[in-house]
Amino acid sequence: MKNRRYDYLIIVLISLIILAIINIFVFGFNSLDSDLLNKKWYHYDFTNGYYEVLEFTNDKIQYNSFNSKTNYEKCSTYNYDKKKNTLNLDCGEIIEIYKSTDNSLELNIDDYDKVFFSNSDDSLNYEFKNYYGKSIIDFKDEKSQVTEYSQINSDKLISLAKEKGYSKIVFMGDNCTSIDCILALDIMEKWVIKSSNIYYFDANTIDNTLLNSMSKIINNFNTDVNYYNGIYPKVLIIKNSKIVDSYDIKCSGFNCNSLYKNEF
Repeated sequence: MKNRRYDYLIIVLISLIILAIINIFVFGFNSLDSDLLNKKWYHYDFTNGYYEVLEFTNDKIQYNSFNSKTNYEKCSTYNYDKKKNTLNLDCGEIIEIYKSTDNSLELNIDDYDKVFFSNSDDSLNYEFKNYYGKSIIDFKDEKSQVTEYSQINSDKLISLAKEKGYSKIVFMGDNCTSIDCILALDIMEKWVIKSSNIYYFDANTIDNTLLNSMSKIINNFNTDVNYYNGIYPKVLIIKNSKIVDSYDIKCSGFNCNSLYKNEF
């Protein structure tokens, strides 16, 4: 009887070992790298200025493209094929992984080769450098001379408000944090080449005294400091004590073609 019990225990033990080995080969070797799981992966789309966000768990996937509908909207689960390094999604789509690190993920998704990053700013910087051939910092340093050339003070702004001719003033301050604040430097550079009536005003220096003075010259002049120091560059076009037009500089991703024309 004892021998039978030992034989039974050995059979059970061997079975458990076999199941463990099968589990390792089937699930362990066909599991996505743990470094890719449970975090958000960002890809900046330079054509429209929106981020695509990709998330994985052990068997779930979520892919959001906030500017357009994709074939991935109905996808929710995946199976990972380690041999082919692909994700086979329940909606019939396939994502091919080329390369991955702790903070970057190169893959083919929606028939496009894309690089995702665990930090959204890294994605923006990567796409910017690919598009312009230089980093955001280098681009800003190169273009910043246009603000030095066209900068005006409060007295000059008040003077421009009284003139009969057109003046285009761009306001930017510390709160201007969007990529459009960098791209605006290139836009201003092109404007300045074509016109002498382009000006830059440091929104950080705006105070209530200036705003009150301007409101006495221009009817309905906005006296909220934050109006001129937002996340986007603010443009005012003034003529003969009137605001002819006002708008924020917003490009479509890196495409600013609609703003390059200097038309009052």
